[in-house]
Amino acid sequence: MLHLHFIMLKIISNLIFLYLFIFSSNIYAQVELSQLQSTPDFNWMELENDDFRILFPHEYEKQARKTLKLLEHHKKEVQETYRVSPEKIFLVLRPDMATPNGFVTLAPRRSEWYHNAALTPLVGSLDWLHSLAVHEYRHIVQYKYLSESNSKYGYYLFGENILNFLIHMVMPTWYFEGDAVWTETIFTDGGRGRSPRFSSRLKAMVTSDQDLNYDRLLGSDFNQSLPNLYVYGYYLITYGIHKFGDNIWQKIAGMAKDHPWNPYAMYNAFEDITGQNFEEYYQEVLSNLKSKWNAYPQNDNIKYERYTDMAYPIQNNDDLFYLKKENGQYWSLMKNHKELTQLALTPSISRVDLHNGNLIFSQITPNPRYNYSEEQNLYLYNLKENNITQITENKKYIHPKFSPSGEKIAAIEHTSNGLFKIILLNLSGEVLQEFSFPNDIPAEAVWINEDELALIMINENGAKKISNLSIKNSKIKNILPASRNNIFSLAVYGMDIYFEADYQGKVNIFKVNIDTLKTQQCSHEFIQASHPSINNETLFFTTEIQTGKVIRSQSLECEPINTEEITETELYISETNPSDHYYQSEPKPIIIKELKNTEANLKKASDLSGLASPHSWSFIGDRGYQLEGLFTNNLGNTNFNLTLGQDSEEQTPFINGTISYAKYYPIFQLTVDATERRIEKSSGEYENWEERTVLAGFTLPYLYRKNLWQSLNALSLYKGEIWVSDNPFNSSVYLNNEKMQVNTTIFTSSLYRYLRKRDINPSLGYNFQLSYSSMETPQDSTANYYTQLLSKFYFPSFWESHSLSLGYTQELRPRSNSLYRLQKNHYGLINYLFSRGYAYEFSTRFDKYTIEYTLPLIYPNYALKDYFYINRIYANFFYDTTYRIDILNENENLISKGIELHFDTNSF
Repeated sequence: MLHLHFIMLKIISNLIFLYLFIFSSNIYAQVELSQLQSTPDFNWMELENDDFRILFPHEYEKQARKTLKLLEHHKKEVQETYRVSPEKIFLVLRPDMATPNGFVTLAPRRSEWYHNAALTPLVGSLDWLHSLAVHEYRHIVQYKYLSESNSKYGYYLFGENILNFLIHMVMPTWYFEGDAVWTETIFTDGGRGRSPRFSSRLKAMVTSDQDLNYDRLLGSDFNQSLPNLYVYGYYLITYGIHKFGDNIWQKIAGMAKDHPWNPYAMYNAFEDITGQNFEEYYQEVLSNLKSKWNAYPQNDNIKYERYTDMAYPIQNNDDLFYLKKENGQYWSLMKNHKELTQLALTPSISRVDLHNGNLIFSQITPNPRYNYSEEQNLYLYNLKENNITQITENKKYIHPKFSPSGEKIAAIEHTSNGLFKIILLNLSGEVLQEFSFPNDIPAEAVWINEDELALIMINENGAKKISNLSIKNSKIKNILPASRNNIFSLAVYGMDIYFEADYQGKVNIFKVNIDTLKTQQCSHEFIQASHPSINNETLFFTTEIQTGKVIRSQSLECEPINTEEITETELYISETNPSDHYYQSEPKPIIIKELKNTEANLKKASDLSGLASPHSWSFIGDRGYQLEGLFTNNLGNTNFNLTLGQDSEEQTPFINGTISYAKYYPIFQLTVDATERRIEKSSGEYENWEERTVLAGFTLPYLYRKNLWQSLNALSLYKGEIWVSDNPFNSSVYLNNEKMQVNTTIFTSSLYRYLRKRDINPSLGYNFQLSYSSMETPQDSTANYYTQLLSKFYFPSFWESHSLSLGYTQELRPRSNSLYRLQKNHYGLINYLFSRGYAYEFSTRFDKYTIEYTLPLIYPNYALKDYFYINRIYANFFYDTTYRIDILNENENLISKGIELHFDTNSF
């Protein structure tokens, strides 16, 4: 059969999500392996007052009380523009994540923060908890405001899942994040809006007249790296407030939320209230930014076809090493512009260093079982032997740096009890010395010599300073006063400490002398200079250009500057530059330690907290009219699904309950289902009977990730019993006044290289699932069984984003027409169990072989009005052959071949 598919993926993705949410129940629901849990090691406590309820491990009481203090301080002013007061919010402080993050979500309604510190400059120069307290609470206020009006009817009908859907239907995502960045900027003296690095990519594109139309920003681009929604959202929000008044977005959101079914509600409301078309407004904001930023320097003509990122130049023995990543590729270690190896690392989160032919770097790896637990261990890459060695285990280390001799490593450790220390190690990962500080957090440590370290320290208020630490006697000398400046990336040359810092709307390289404490400016880049490295009187650094970040070098010539110029907020922040001072946002200094302590009740947290009431529900499902409730505890490790309803075909009642408990290593699941059945006889009367099912089991997951490879494995074991009362069926393929035991084993495994931005399929790897079910009744000792194998293997191609895959699928049952038939799993349109184009039929055995070649055809970046944005069109050439043996032992060979066309799109 020649078969042609036209499959549009992600079209009306939000509506598809809504459909999946409403029609979701299944008595054999699989355990959700991505369910997020922390390890069971923590003793969870609760801190509660009238406004907030904070859940945290008992070692983190100090951080929890600080969080509560900050939330209470900012609560009133963050609410002000929306004039709403959210109900008590539930907040979870997660301590064991290496990735810094925080979020607010519904279903269930809560906020979660990954405890960390501002060890990188990505969140501006605020204290980590301070930044989250303002930013995330603004999201809570937004959600409260938008959940009123007509959106609340969606909540009444379907709970928080549909409320979340409607809220994000009403307002674009950039509004939420841009408004939150604006809030953290105007109510503090160090939010992201005050950091030039925050908008560096936007500035590069705007000042070099690159195409930055609104559709492209929303729809994304496989060929370029675009400013993220936090950045352009902040400028769209801020300019609107400057032009139309402080409450403009409250008015727009207020009108839009009355029409939550309309994906264009915000744009219509914007025009109705301001009198200006939103597309015109967007272009006006870009023009305003361009006029303030001026044009990109004409003498800088370095360009790349595709966005290219470079980081951490290091000159060693006359060779230049650095990290490089082209858009859609892996990070690579380069030597004199030639690739040595590809690595899985994140330079924006942790620094790297190179000495004596060894590259030291940290890599974030997940816990094999618990998704809310990560490690960040150190690895050595030996250039000569071309191999990678892991030198630490079960740690969170960041910013490793070699000593001048290359025999020691200094790094920052984020400990299991929430502290931050300086750790000195040997090349085998053994700890030689450690330094902790009662009031300050060390953010970076680099070597001055074998006996001294230069440090970036964060004080109790979140301000950063540069210090000098003596390893021998632990004495500290302050070199640069504490300030809100977003300093980062220390380097030492002689008696000078080099660093990057914000100054007059740009990021540039500065130095301070250890002895004289005098400061000088060493670079004058138009947008940003980062990652300084010095060798033989030459300064190397990365700089932002039109199409990415590149390595630049210059002679080591620096100009004196008063220290106050980069430590006093009113001096290093510009007067008019949009990069750090965009309209009506005078800095508001806040001293955290001087804030008023808030009274709160402290108690031990209950594992069942939050499980008593449903967070989402529905009235229509895949079995007919039904009332379905979804319950989740506050820690997210227990889920309960209860469904009561009437079967749509037989008009009979049923009840189903499924609970999943994932606190400990096995993920336990129990499902109970009771259904009344009936059929109409030829006489017009009805025959009634009952069916009951109990299914219990557990899953053992194992997640593995190392360098460019990741693997997910899971073994699931289920045991159940099906009981059926007297019924009119006398065939052996049905149960009649019988009990049947069902035992099922499922093993899944996958291993593949990380998917890059432009990859359609893995470039190398496999997916595999083997399931076996046995069935037995007390009345008939003859065992029935069912086996299914699904596998797919991926192979690299000669061209980027192309892939070759081979698949094999098998089903196997006894060759008997008199055994109970276990129903097959359901497979949709693009997952044919037989060859494509052939419907599944009950078989005693079939073997299916598939070969596919997938390749991108075009990247149109084309908007079909305001309905669909097409990112990419790709083709899948396939050949399927299925050899089938039916229940009567007759053979059939099913062959299909053809092309599938896929569209990567974004909707509305």
